[in-house]
Amino acid sequence: MLSCTLSETLSVRINNVKGEWPTSLDDDKCEVDDVRYIRIASQNRGLRKLIFENNELSTGKSVDQSITSSKGLAQLIKQRNEKHAELFTAESSGATLDCTLFADESNEPPKKAPKIAHNKAHLMRKSPKAMTLEVDVGDSVHEVNVLRPVHPRDNLWVPYQADQLAIILQFIRESGFDEALQMHHHGLPANIYARKQGYVVKYIRQGAISWKRKATLEDAIAFAAVPADSVDDEEPDE
Repeated sequence: MLSCTLSETLSVRINNVKGEWPTSLDDDKCEVDDVRYIRIASQNRGLRKLIFENNELSTGKSVDQSITSSKGLAQLIKQRNEKHAELFTAESSGATLDCTLFADESNEPPKKAPKIAHNKAHLMRKSPKAMTLEVDVGDSVHEVNVLRPVHPRDNLWVPYQADQLAIILQFIRESGFDEALQMHHHGLPANIYARKQGYVVKYIRQGAISWKRKATLEDAIAFAAVPADSVDDEEPDE
């Protein structure tokens, strides 16, 4: 089992990996019910090291990798959103999760919560709430706490607790990576960015930033080599 060490300077270390994950920025931490939570931010270089360094499922250096390629993180966010939708729907209807007046015959939890008014969303961000997810690590099922999201694309917030962080980081490290997203844009040619399906190329045309989608890296490189003035605006994305 992975082990985590927390420091007084609000940073996280794990065994067998050099470097640390700093969490001291105000935007990266908050307190809920007297428990400190930290944000899993995809741009955090220290966190990137903890995920990719000494990880046989990763290829290349951590500096060239993207946390957004993590299948485990994507799964945790998906599970969080579905659990939040289930709770939100039950709370909005005044029912409980175990007994609803008009239960869905499929018995499947809702996939997403109803849209939230802006004023209510603002209040929810000021007063976040926690909930519990179940995570499979090795041959065991562990419970971890996360903050409920306001928007499905919100970052994942997890407790600043060694045992909880060890479970979450091990799950992320062992769940593999999406090869199409694994290479961070710094490992690609200038102005070319990996997406879940293919690549996009940024170029300047008539003084404005434009984007063109290409199916393969070779096509993206070829397109980037063409002078912007000769680009056909009617050329369809791939």
